[in-house]
Amino acid sequence: MRFYCLHYSVRKNNTLDDYFEIFPENQIISNESLQLSPPDDKKPSKKIEKKEVVELVEKILIEHRKYVPDRKNENTLLFGNLIINDETGELRAGRIGKEKTEEVPSYDEKDSIFEEDVQLQYPNVIFVWDRKRQMIAIERDKRKFPTEENLYKAIEKHINRYLIKIGWSAKINPIYTEETFWEIVDSKKKIKQIEFVIDMPNLFGLTNLPLKKYMDKLNQTTNAISLKSAIVNEIGGLKISKENKEIVEAVEWVNTAEGSWKIETDDDSYTSNQTIIYVPIKKQRKDVKNKEDIEEIIEIVGKKYDQETRK
Repeated sequence: MRFYCLHYSVRKNNTLDDYFEIFPENQIISNESLQLSPPDDKKPSKKIEKKEVVELVEKILIEHRKYVPDRKNENTLLFGNLIINDETGELRAGRIGKEKTEEVPSYDEKDSIFEEDVQLQYPNVIFVWDRKRQMIAIERDKRKFPTEENLYKAIEKHINRYLIKIGWSAKINPIYTEETFWEIVDSKKKIKQIEFVIDMPNLFGLTNLPLKKYMDKLNQTTNAISLKSAIVNEIGGLKISKENKEIVEAVEWVNTAEGSWKIETDDDSYTSNQTIIYVPIKKQRKDVKNKEDIEEIIEIVGKKYDQETRK
């Protein structure tokens, strides 16, 4: 098996300040149903802390195990086989699947007729969850989920359906290999454009301090979710090196799952999504049977996650 690493972060939406204080004591991390809108006749009673929002992300997945997308061309997402720590209540693992229909040919011997029966299928993959790292790792299986981005963006949309109502939002990004960016830059003679999408700072670290201060200020004044910036030389004359502090900072920022980059050369284009980190696990899917197996996977994937995000 192989797993790919994702980092999830939560951010405050400045346009929804009136909804920050809607939960009574301990309700966010309780097992009761989510109450995601304030009562009409009651003022908000408790301000939501940042740590509680991270816990709430898990609660959303535990309490709401089905995501029905707005777009008809997207699959319904399902969460099941959840493993939760008995002592802390932390989500540790589970399976993510999608609902899809498939036509299965059949034959009616009595009337000698071939028919097409429509059946529901539920292809699924294993995922592991680490609250401390704010890490998600998902089993890579191209047959079930051909594109990683479609899956983790669907999870993000599902979570945000609930967080947005209380003035917060979540962002999920893969962990990339920083070296690949510089390998592409060093190997190409003509670079026409480099574009960075820089997401707003994560609330719990993993951020570059000078760039974080700038992004924090920008977020406060504009309520932006991300900043898109590009440097362009249409004849392929861009000169990029590690001596350029701003470029180095942007690459490091993306590497900690806070954005993306795209490089256009005279003959091709490259994106950070092509450099997602995969972690091999010496287990077959059928061998992942209990909590001990899950904790082993979290430990292996977590070490690689730490290695790439703390350079």
